[in-house]
Amino acid sequence: GEVSGAVELGLGSPEGSIPKQYQSTYLSNLAVNPDYRRQGIARRLLKNCEEITAKWGFSEIYLHVLDNNWQAQKLYKQCGYRVCRAETSLIAWLFHQPRRLLLKKVLSPGEN
Repeated sequence: GEVSGAVELGLGSPEGSIPKQYQSTYLSNLAVNPDYRRQGIARRLLKNCEEITAKWGFSEIYLHVLDNNWQAQKLYKQCGYRVCRAETSLIAWLFHQPRRLLLKKVLSPGEN
């Protein structure tokens, strides 16, 4: 069959290379096939990543989203993700590219 969606989940830190005790999970490359959008697939992928995060023993999950991607921001907000920081860079500013927003969700015990 067709692939309806995909996501990448890994161990990392929003701060880069730091000691393992401060690591968490980092979600990237969440994508849903245009033919399958608006069917809850992205929400299910997020939920699965949150469940894996909890199984791995972490209580926080991070991701980046561009500040001009309103649809993704709405989804993440509805799913409990909150902006930690807005990141700007000289390259993005020079080339009029959108800022990246770092989002975080703290998983509540028993949530997943």
